[in-house]
Amino acid sequence: MVVTATPEPTKDTSKEPVTLKFTTWSSNEGHLKMLNEIAEAYKAEHPNVTVQFISIPFVDYGSKVTVQLAGGNPPDLGWLPESLSTSWIGAGVLADLAPTLKTDSTYDFADFSTSALRLWQSGEALYGVPFSNSPAFMVFNKDLFASAGIDTPDILLKNGNWTWETLAASAKTITEKNRALLVTSIPTCIRTCIGLVCRL
Repeated sequence: MVVTATPEPTKDTSKEPVTLKFTTWSSNEGHLKMLNEIAEAYKAEHPNVTVQFISIPFVDYGSKVTVQLAGGNPPDLGWLPESLSTSWIGAGVLADLAPTLKTDSTYDFADFSTSALRLWQSGEALYGVPFSNSPAFMVFNKDLFASAGIDTPDILLKNGNWTWETLAASAKTITEKNRALLVTSIPTCIRTCIGLVCRL
C-alpha cells in the first residue's frame, strides 16, 4: 500500500466531504471485502471521508496509473508492484510516510520483514508499507543432486552460496550427469515452483 504525492490542503478541510481514490489490481470479492472493512473502520473515526476502490487489471496497472500521475489525477492510495517502486520513488510521485508513521506510538516497524520494508525506503524516507508479500519457494529432488555429486540448494543456501549462478551451474551439472533428464528453464522453474528438474 502506498500514498501518492498530492498537494497539501490550503485550508482546514477536516470536516468537508473527502473522497479518497484507492487503486488495486484485484477484483476478488474477498480482497475488496477486506479493503472495505478497513475503509469502514477508518470512516468510523473520519465520517467525512469516503474511500473509492478502483480495480485495474494487473497487466494494465502500471501504465494506467502512470497516465493518471502524468495527467495530474493520481490515486490517493493504492497497491504498487515492487517492480515499479524504484522508478516511482525516483520520480518523486510517492509521499513520504515516515513522518506520520513514526509519530504513531501504536505503529511498530518491527512487525515488518526488514528486507520487505527496505524496498520502500530511501534514506530516512518511507514510501510504502508491505501489505502482502507472496512467498517464493523451490521444490527439488535430493536424489538427482546426490547422483550428480553436488550440494543441494538447502546446503548451498545455508552456506550462503545459493545464487542464480549456482542454480544454473547445478542444472547444467545434473543434465550432463544424466541425459535422461530435462532441466527446466530458470524462469519456468521459479514461476511454477515445480522443481529444478523434470524426468522425461
